Amino acid sequence: SVTRSTPRLLSQAGVETLLDFNDDDVPFELVREKETPGSASFSSNSSLVCLPYSIEVSAIYSSLGPREYAVALESHILQMAKESRESGTPSVACMTMHVSVAGTPASAYELEKMLCRL
Repeated sequence: SVTRSTPRLLSQAGVETLLDFNDDDVPFELVREKETPGSASFSSNSSLVCLPYSIEVSAIYSSLGPREYAVALESHILQMAKESRESGTPSVACMTMHVSVAGTPASAYELEKMLCRL
């Protein structure tokens, strides 16, 4: 489980990127300016890059069929690209492909077609 100490411990272990933040579509850097005794903060030279995780298009949470899931994912990516162009701020579209869901022949077929369209 994640605690206030998790980022510090991960940083000390050499981890540079976290891939499970679902609070934004824009990557951000998690930085703490200084560490005080007994605190869970980073040292002044520590940071972690946090990449978004989009739960709404995660294959494992989708109750859609393969074709509908591919269409929803394509719409999600196109909308994010539009917003990114308009704002000038890059964003990340996380495509979580769980083998038990997206690894089926029908899903692989529909996802490949969608990726070719993009």
